[in-house]
Amino acid sequence: MSDISSILESRSSWLDELPKYQRDLIRELGRSGDLEAAARSWLEAGSVSHTAEFGVLGGARVFYEKVLDELHDLLCVASKYTEEKAKILQEYKAGQASFVAMVTSFIAPHVGTSSPLLAPVVAVILTIIAQASLKTWCSMQVERRSRREADDAP
Repeated sequence: MSDISSILESRSSWLDELPKYQRDLIRELGRSGDLEAAARSWLEAGSVSHTAEFGVLGGARVFYEKVLDELHDLLCVASKYTEEKAKILQEYKAGQASFVAMVTSFIAPHVGTSSPLLAPVVAVILTIIAQASLKTWCSMQVERRSRREADDAP
């Protein structure tokens, strides 16, 4: 595996890297087949003490958008998270770390939450990416961000 795309696409589901209690709850929340809704539901159920002020006050939707933004930066933007990407490639390939745990630990400080609260959401998004392909997901995120910026413009 020479790049993050290869790692992502090596599995159809990243939920198996979660502890059983998180995996079971996410699967229950996603029974309808809508993994994105399951991730949002997980965030809505999250404890107020585990999230930064903007996440709680802005609601689960804004918090989820911020998680998507950070994952996009980590996985799709060459100029961002360069040291973290190198660490992922080195440690994951060596079997020293869980991919979900590493990705979560890198973005959690940027979204202002704890890794345990964020890990199921990251696993869900990584599963969506694995099913769609990283290139497709990255393109979709660029469009999503552009629409949001256009909507926010005066």
